[in-house]
Amino acid sequence: MIFDITEINKVKLLMALYENAKQTDGAAHAEVLINKDCHLSETDCINALNEFNDSSEIRCYRIFDYFKGKAMKTVFERKRNGRIVIDSDNYDQRNGRYQFLKTMIDTFPIGDVRIINKTFKPYTIVEMDQYGKTTKEEILYYRHLLKNTTKKQNDLGSYWQINQL
Repeated sequence: MIFDITEINKVKLLMALYENAKQTDGAAHAEVLINKDCHLSETDCINALNEFNDSSEIRCYRIFDYFKGKAMKTVFERKRNGRIVIDSDNYDQRNGRYQFLKTMIDTFPIGDVRIINKTFKPYTIVEMDQYGKTTKEEILYYRHLLKNTTKKQNDLGSYWQINQL
């Protein structure tokens, strides 16, 4: 799924995604065991966003890959029209299907959640189901939410908005 995050607080988004992300195994988890510092601060987010905020280039910026033992997989992309988007597939692939959407809904007013593309890449669905933490009931719930969206338009283009929870 692709979300328009142009008008939302990106620090708040990153902090919420970190809180919702599941703990990883392997080297990323070893870092947490050694440092015992497993929280994402506002300063961490601001520092990660500095290069993106200071540039007006049209391109993708990897904000976080793995951070303090959690799979963040956040890549912001600035479009030519000024829209800033994020593809949730990488995050959902590591944390569970619809976990990015869940985090958006739990963190921001429903009117601020703008979806540009409601589908997942086909190859990520299997991986999401293998590694994720989303229950079948949650999957049905989020599918229902996505079916009950309204297509809207603003200066940056069209998007889907969830009607109600």
